[in-house]
Amino acid sequence: LSYNSREQLSNINFIDDETAASPVSFCKAMEYGGTSITIQDLDGSFDPNRRGMPGFLVSNETKTTTFANGLGCTEIPGSCAMFCQEACLRNVKARVNGAFSQQNVEMV
Repeated sequence: LSYNSREQLSNINFIDDETAASPVSFCKAMEYGGTSITIQDLDGSFDPNRRGMPGFLVSNETKTTTFANGLGCTEIPGSCAMFCQEACLRNVKARVNGAFSQQNVEMV
């Protein structure tokens, strides 16, 4: 099951420093089986480093951070999330041939 949302949030202001340091939590979604969670931050409102850098909030999983180029990812404590600054994430789908094969094939 996959859900792609096209909503956008911008110019988010937080009431206090504690909320700004950990603005979101993906933990509950991941407890219910959510994986590969990504939220694009166009204006840097969610940047935990408070530099206002655009990027992505991503679930703290190797499969979502491995290809996050840009300036790297910063863990957001207690949120099961990371912020990847100036990242450009891509959605990749792989299709394989369903033909029978006698060979051992390993997909990595």
